[in-house]
Amino acid sequence: MTSVVHKVGIAAAGPMPWAVVLALGSAVVLAAVARVLPAELRAGGGGAPTAWGRWAAGAGAFYAVQQVGLQSALEIAPAGYVIALASVSIVLGVIAGIVWLGERGARRWRLGGASLVTMGAALVALYG
Repeated sequence: MTSVVHKVGIAAAGPMPWAVVLALGSAVVLAAVARVLPAELRAGGGGAPTAWGRWAAGAGAFYAVQQVGLQSALEIAPAGYVIALASVSIVLGVIAGIVWLGERGARRWRLGGASLVTMGAALVALYG
């Protein structure tokens, strides 16, 4: 569903303006929600609130770059191919969680599920 919405948005505004709208919209929502979070959540479990803000700003910058790339790809390629490639990030995210964040519980199930999602998207891209 989101791919269809993105295709319509790109057709109406172009990939860069659409990506900016998504990134800025997400930033506005995050800023609004962050104000009502309890202090211990905003502080990241005991750290300074400004450290959390820097992490959020960094994540937002990476998200903006990702959105520009995704929207540009959706403009020039069939959505099925783009989404199949983007679904690889699910597997990479699971691997990053296991390696860097120490998320060891049920890692086989997580890797298996992420791999199935990626294979399913690839099959849709290949065979429609």
